Amino acid sequence: MRRSSRSTQGASADVLPTRFLAGSRNSLQQSQFVLSFRPFLESKRHPTKVGWRCLTYLGKRVPRDGARCHPVVICHREFVPSRLHKLILISRISGCRTEDDGWWRWHTMSPSIESMQEDTMWRKREKKAKKPAVILRIAKHYGWTPGRIVSEILEWAEVILVAGTMAVLIMTFITVRMHVPTDSMFPTINGDRSLLKADSFFVDRVTYYFRNPKPGDIVVFRHEQYIRTKAPVADSAAELAGMVAGEIVTAEQVPAYLGGRAMFTEVAINSYIAALPEGAPVSLRTAQGNSYDLGLKTSEQTLEEFGIRWKVKKIMYVKRLIAVGGQTVQIRGGDIYVDGEKLEGERFDHYYYSDGLGYQYGVEPTLVPEGHYFMLGDNSANSADSRYWGFVPQRDIVGVPYLRVWPLSRIGVM
Repeated sequence: MRRSSRSTQGASADVLPTRFLAGSRNSLQQSQFVLSFRPFLESKRHPTKVGWRCLTYLGKRVPRDGARCHPVVICHREFVPSRLHKLILISRISGCRTEDDGWWRWHTMSPSIESMQEDTMWRKREKKAKKPAVILRIAKHYGWTPGRIVSEILEWAEVILVAGTMAVLIMTFITVRMHVPTDSMFPTINGDRSLLKADSFFVDRVTYYFRNPKPGDIVVFRHEQYIRTKAPVADSAAELAGMVAGEIVTAEQVPAYLGGRAMFTEVAINSYIAALPEGAPVSLRTAQGNSYDLGLKTSEQTLEEFGIRWKVKKIMYVKRLIAVGGQTVQIRGGDIYVDGEKLEGERFDHYYYSDGLGYQYGVEPTLVPEGHYFMLGDNSANSADSRYWGFVPQRDIVGVPYLRVWPLSRIGVM
């Protein structure tokens, strides 16, 4: 790297950064300094930062006689002049630009306190400046520079992708919003088929990551809306019985029947199959009224093992948790008894019916299987709950309601 053989006003060239060509030249007045930008092209350091350091040094070399110092900033014309904009801004350009023998020259005023303040403000603005989208930076990294319209499209695509991903993560692991179409939980939660007056609330999905549901909790869970068959396994008992794809096995209010017993859920159906002794006949009547003779049970534990393939569609329900796995529950005289003890308190201060048509669970002492829950609606006269379709498995638990957001007159923490 070249260094000047002469110095102005006794300035030593050794104190300058070695990456710069700085000092006086025969072709310039002794009150001028020269800063070459060629080392910037060879250096990986930011030219603005490096140039500011050099200009700050030059500003300190003002002659003692008070003469004004005019540093001259020089770079080759192959270096795009617009790249010097930031450096020119902070070094207070005087407006003079010339081109001579392939070099650009900007005559600038010496850096001052004001210019240093401007530099500080510019650095703050630079930090706040909008950065290119990640997808554009990746494209640039691989050598592709899209046009303005394509860049806008890619930026919006990135925003939509990020927003969609965040929404999925939040709804999967943190919270979800729910509307209630029926009055099964009235007066705790109001329902409306039109949803215009129905309560709408957010469900906390995090709480049950740290503790198990307990009796008295209002719980949101997923429950079968319908079970629909797919094409049966080839040469299976289901195919031989004539079952086809698209058969509705159970619907929300219409059960399937196995051995003359109503079944609403996948859990109930498979529990019944598992409890049958070997050699017992298995026949299924679907919600559509079609009957299928599946033969005799051998080692099958689920209905799928007879060759039936199905799709289960679930929707969210909200009920009050009454009993957990291992407890025995019974509804008697409008009250609930768990392990022989009556449940009391404001949360259970409701009349629970046990003599309705189709009630199968809780009418007599009923043992709740491990890993399952027994759910009832507060307005039990108008509630489809565990009395009809049995138990809710742990895997179907969603969370606990925590914030009502509609209607406006009922907004608040639940």
